[in-house]
Amino acid sequence: MFVGLALLMWIATHCDQALNLGWGWEKEGLWDLPLMVLFAAFARFCSLAIIKLTGSLFNGS
Repeated sequence: MFVGLALLMWIATHCDQALNLGWGWEKEGLWDLPLMVLFAAFARFCSLAIIKLTGSLFNGS
């Protein structure tokens, strides 16, 4: 859901900049949103790794 919202904001920023729509979307979003998505993916990967590790430790596997 976060990635979908970030993609929507990124597309809206591109449209605002390219078509001069005057929505007030900042250019920094073009750089910030891909970095936020990468960080979210990294955080999800780390959380899944921790859940798998703790699950295997407590199940005795």
